[in-house]
Amino acid sequence: MRRHSGFLVFGALFGTFCIGLAVQTAQRLSINGQPASANVRMIGGKAYVPVADVAKAFGLKVTKAANGYDLVKEGGAGPLVTKGNGKIGEEIFSGKYRFQVLDMKRAMSFTESRTSDKSSYTPDEGMEFVILNCRVKNATKVKDELVFSKDWEGTNTAILDQNEQGYPAKTFDVQEDEHFPVGCNFLPGAAINFTIVFQVPKGTEVKDLIFTAMQYQFRASFDQKKNPPQDFRVSLKS
Repeated sequence: MRRHSGFLVFGALFGTFCIGLAVQTAQRLSINGQPASANVRMIGGKAYVPVADVAKAFGLKVTKAANGYDLVKEGGAGPLVTKGNGKIGEEIFSGKYRFQVLDMKRAMSFTESRTSDKSSYTPDEGMEFVILNCRVKNATKVKDELVFSKDWEGTNTAILDQNEQGYPAKTFDVQEDEHFPVGCNFLPGAAINFTIVFQVPKGTEVKDLIFTAMQYQFRASFDQKKNPPQDFRVSLKS
């Protein structure tokens, strides 16, 4: 990483994220539309910002390393994975959300505990449920709302077996704030705990989970083109 008096070339480090400069009376850095730094400097024709500002925007902290600096998760507990991919137990950061699969189990029945109607389900003959307890955290500085619907257009949520065969969600168990489709609000820094239930043939060896984080206000198909949902991929292999 190239360093210059505690500043970094942000395009080289965070090229996978949507980062842009809003040039008005002063140059500022925004990450996914959220203010990150008001201290952008042009040095040799390149834009630099303090490492600490970028770290803070991603919920990280700067630590001194033997050959420079490291950006690590606040508190230092638990692995943090970027680019939307990870494993069970890992917190995956997309730039807007932190998503985590807490655990996985199989069952022959399921009763919702968070929804208003508390529906009960049993699998079809020859099938079983794969149940994933999950958590998604709002990493932005504004209130947000996500869609929790198994069949809303643009939702890719499914589990894949070893042959990449996909099985869509049967139900989401989440405390809803909206209906048709189901939506759930969360404040900046707050998290939504929820359960996804999938129906698969008995004995299916599952490989990955695909979870789509879709903003409720951009749920219409024409809005998704400008504000696309974010997909997370989690390995379910033990």
